[in-house]
Amino acid sequence: MMALAASLPAFLPDIHSFYWPPARSEIEKAQFTLAIDRWLSGGTFPVPELVSLEHRPDNTLKTRGLAFITGQELELEASVSIGPDSAARLAGRLISQLVLQGAVECPDRMIGPDGHPLNLEISASKGAVIVRRG
Repeated sequence: MMALAASLPAFLPDIHSFYWPPARSEIEKAQFTLAIDRWLSGGTFPVPELVSLEHRPDNTLKTRGLAFITGQELELEASVSIGPDSAARLAGRLISQLVLQGAVECPDRMIGPDGHPLNLEISASKGAVIVRRG
């Protein structure tokens, strides 16, 4: 599906951007095509193009669009990072990991890039993975 979408500008030159409903994001056509082509050629999952990040007033971060791929969104509690940029970088790494492994079926523990343990818990509705500092 993504290969087909990325090839559309070659056949429909008037396309200026792509809208990805799961993330509610609009992506400029060259950026979208490049990101998808890189991914389909063995590169990393195109997080900024296919998953949006919502920084909430309580300093938590929630994804939008990840559930389309894994069945679960990701929620990072405020204690996990030291600021919005740090949270976004960590979210990008976790999103890439979750895309590779699939949905989290049971609580898990991992070491974050800063060396601190992280607890991955499943929300009561099972629709989200909640990340807390361990």
